[in-house]
Amino acid sequence: MYPDYCWKKNARNEQERRWTNVMALTGPDTGFDLRFPDKLEGCDHLIIVVEVNNSGVHWGEPGDLDIRHLPPDFLKGIDGDGIMVLFYDGAIWFIKKDVPLELLKQFFTATGARSHNRNDELIKYAVQYCVPTSKEVRGLANDESEAQAIPE
Repeated sequence: MYPDYCWKKNARNEQERRWTNVMALTGPDTGFDLRFPDKLEGCDHLIIVVEVNNSGVHWGEPGDLDIRHLPPDFLKGIDGDGIMVLFYDGAIWFIKKDVPLELLKQFFTATGARSHNRNDELIKYAVQYCVPTSKEVRGLANDESEAQAIPE
């Protein structure tokens, strides 16, 4: 049995079953662009990790997703309906595949995340989301979260 971060029910073979489904976004001005370590101030809406189908990267190996080289079927995710994303503030959203890619890309960079608001622009593409409480962000929570389902 493999960990959840490499679970894939429709894997074609044993090797593909071991590919990771979770990758950090890298590239210029992303959360992992280490040239500017203090640049993330005010970037709560920055997407830093995404779900990826057919990553080709073994779950135990290093590997990231460069925002300049997104796969053509990026928005379909594992099940074909959309992708899970993790924001800098710890919020996790499922984004439907019909989100315009150019809109979503605005949240991949610190500059874009500062000038866009996920609650105004992305919420209509979110199916469900979890926003951590302030205690969870500080690491003091007792497994309580503010999970919400968005009515269709």
